[in-house]
Amino acid sequence: MLFLRIPKPQSVPEPSKPEKNNPPLMALEDIAGIYFNPAYGSISLCTYSVNITGPTFDGRCGSMLSEFAEAWSGEPPSFVATWEKYWSTHMILQHSDGDRFTIRSGILSPPPFLEDKKSKPFIVEFGGMKGSAKFIYSRVSHKGLKVDGFAVKGLWGAGLHAKQLDGEDKDSAEIWFDRVDYWAT
Repeated sequence: MLFLRIPKPQSVPEPSKPEKNNPPLMALEDIAGIYFNPAYGSISLCTYSVNITGPTFDGRCGSMLSEFAEAWSGEPPSFVATWEKYWSTHMILQHSDGDRFTIRSGILSPPPFLEDKKSKPFIVEFGGMKGSAKFIYSRVSHKGLKVDGFAVKGLWGAGLHAKQLDGEDKDSAEIWFDRVDYWAT
């Protein structure tokens, strides 16, 4: 009888966050706005600001962010957007380094027991729906930079027998959202 010794699988360490957490080229408030993709529609990308007394929201995104904040229990995200898809109600972006953000998806559910005053809304986050987003800019003469849009990669994958596209721009994105409107916060 032949016995094979099978080594124990080695655990793969989690990738570490970059030691330098470089800020984006533009302030988050200047990146916020309305973005569009023909397949996914329009999204309003809203900054999620937190101060010492807790989250504060006003302006165009105020009510959506207040509702989200009541249910969110993780690290404060950089941006939150609503999109009414059957698999998700919210897109959550967390700054990672430079103009790169991790992107996740979740469903905001209403309080399960409306008659119970302690019942709160909650978010179901899909662990497998995690990718990266990179904001792409162009120079506007003497005015500086403007956001062209953002590229999403790693969310769906290349698919069977498909070539993974290199790069981080519009032509290599799994999903590309064009910037269509700016607003002052």
